Order: sequence, then C-alpha cells, then structure tokens
Amino acid sequence: MHRFRFSVLFFLLLALFVSACGSKESKKQWKVAIDPSWYPLELGGREKQIEGFAIDLLQEVTTLEKIKIARVQENWDNLIPNLLKKQYEAILSSLQPYLFYEKQYDFSEPFLLIGPILVVPFGSNMKSLDSFSGKEVGIISGSSAELAIGKYPGIIVRYFDAIPSALNAILTSDVDAAVIDVLDATAYCQDLYQKKLKTVGSPLTSEGLRLITLHEGAPALVKAFNTTLKELKKSGKYAKIAKKWNLPEE
Repeated sequence: MHRFRFSVLFFLLLALFVSACGSKESKKQWKVAIDPSWYPLELGGREKQIEGFAIDLLQEVTTLEKIKIARVQENWDNLIPNLLKKQYEAILSSLQPYLFYEKQYDFSEPFLLIGPILVVPFGSNMKSLDSFSGKEVGIISGSSAELAIGKYPGIIVRYFDAIPSALNAILTSDVDAAVIDVLDATAYCQDLYQKKLKTVGSPLTSEGLRLITLHEGAPALVKAFNTTLKELKKSGKYAKIAKKWNLPEE
C-alpha cells in the first residue's frame, strides 16, 4: 500500500515537473536586435520602410509560431558584439552566410533579397539574361552586378557611374537592359520610370537581409522564422506586406 502511494506521488511530482518545464519553455521570450540604419547598406532613405517590413514579419512569426519576440534597437557598431555577448538571441542583418562564418553563426533564409535584378523596357518580352547574348547591358561600376553578369560571357557589359544614367541608356536604346540592385530598381520603376521600365525575374544573387543567431544558439528561432517565411510566401501574404512598404514582392 505504501509502495502504491509512493508510486502515485512520484508520478504526480514528475507530471508537475514536466508541466513546469514545458510552461517555462513556452513562455521564453526571444530578443531580436535591429539596427534601424541597416549599415553598411546604402538604402537611399528606405530605412524606415525596411524596418517596418521587418517588424511586420517578426509579428507574423509570433502569431504563426506562437512564440514571443522582443525587439531591441541597437547601433550598427554594437549589433554583432552584443550578439556575441549573448545580450540577445538574434539580429537582423545584411551579413552574408559565407563559408567562413558557418562555425560562428546560423543564418535564416533571406527575408528580403537585395541583390541585382534585370531591368528592361516596359514593353519587352525578355525574361532573363539568357536572352541577352551579344547584346549590351548596363551595370553600375563596382556593384555586385559585375559578379552576377560574369556568368553570362556572351553579354557586352557597359559601365555607368550612376543608376539614372544606366536607366536612361535603356530608354535611348544605348543599351538593351541594365542590371541594378533590386531595391533601387524597384523604386525607380515604380516612380520616375513608371510604365517606361520594369524589373523582370528574381534577383540574380542570394544577397539579402537575414535573421542571424550564434551557431546552434537558437535553432528553434531560426526554424520558426524560416517556417513563417515559407508560409507567408505560399499564402501570398508576404507579397501584401512587401507592397504595403513599397518593397519588392518576391
């Protein structure tokens, strides 16, 4: 009889312990730091748009994955040092997932691509750089477009010092197209070059803004973030949020 009572008491205490542990885990609050300047990116005044977009995405993560996220505003020069000090679990950054970082950081899928994209005349049927062999394509000197376009050796590259110069060259038929960073290209095509030029396809590189944690520091958070991104893109809500902030909808 005493053994039975002891067994019952043991299992009751075990159940309470497991319940308490589960409750503690479910109440965990992840801290995610954001540098509102997005240094070292040059965003031409779009910093607030991107911050708003990122905040909306984090809110979607909390809703869909039922986790708690606290945003922390941080200066760019403290962003990574304080991550290393574990003052927060993650940051949102343009740091790219190069191989030499794989033992130090974990990277989410990009939540906003920032690489170069193809820009063509508004009425053009061209869909990709594969169609431009033997044709002239403008790029900005020193931009990442140079590496992207290098994969298409048949293209004749024309260099420009400024984005408007490259885009105007399309209108005057001095070049057949241009490859411009997607954020700038989207803004110009929506504004000054509306119904004159358009972007086609997706950005040509995987450069983007990502959620970054210390290596194996918060795998559940990275997984939740990636799962939410996938669901939002599948449902079309990602495009709606991007449109709200006048950002590329890919």
